[in-house]
Amino acid sequence: MRTKKLIFIIFVFCFFSCQSCEEKENFYKNSKNINSEWMLNDTVKFEFLGNQMRNQYNIFFILRNNNEYPYRNIYLLTKLKTPKGEEKIDTLEYQLAKASGEWLGDGMGAVKQNKLVYKSSIALRDSGDYQIQITHGMRDEKLKGIEGVSLLIDEIKNDK
Repeated sequence: MRTKKLIFIIFVFCFFSCQSCEEKENFYKNSKNINSEWMLNDTVKFEFLGNQMRNQYNIFFILRNNNEYPYRNIYLLTKLKTPKGEEKIDTLEYQLAKASGEWLGDGMGAVKQNKLVYKSSIALRDSGDYQIQITHGMRDEKLKGIEGVSLLIDEIKNDK
């Protein structure tokens, strides 16, 4: 009986030790649904808490579009606000379809999901609230075919 308890304790210790070695910090934030009409002046906002970690992060947008989307690409106008009040503004272009018209991304049926790189290997060392604002930069007042935008932040683990 005592041996079984000891084996169980060792197993639990090893299990949690292995889990902690593999953990990465991830953050996923789903936007409000755009419902296939993204207005030109409609800003999608994400807020998240930064910290003083040594690791760096990759930041992605998860963009979902349906067959009503009329273009092969999309322009996104972004603003990253740091806790110190600094602002980093970008105009980004992403391809959503091949020249043949075939949609890129994952998904079956009418909705496709694309994982779009926003920032690679960025440090989020400042403690406090970060904010990312996104608007589309297309000419349409009502951009059809966009279902939603989400934010994914993946920690890059430093292997020592």
